[in-house]
Amino acid sequence: MLDNPVCFRRISSCKDGYTGYVTPGSLPPPCYLGTPADEYQVPEKHCFVLGDNSRSSFDGRFWGAIKRSAIAGKAFYIYAPADRKRKIE
Repeated sequence: MLDNPVCFRRISSCKDGYTGYVTPGSLPPPCYLGTPADEYQVPEKHCFVLGDNSRSSFDGRFWGAIKRSAIAGKAFYIYAPADRKRKIE
């Protein structure tokens, strides 16, 4: 389970309005991490990316890990949640 940073712990807790990384019936079943019992080992030099809109995101749960060399750019600002907006140094 992802629990660091704290935001992952809140999302996966399914408490206080957080739904966890669930997939509603309107989306096709994910190929990776389709159930809470599933495990996935991220290959070396790869990243497993989870979307910020976990109930509606096509993300690593659907297409698996991506090579680090394929990542073009760097996050520079947290947009949501609104109480945590800030520039990333």
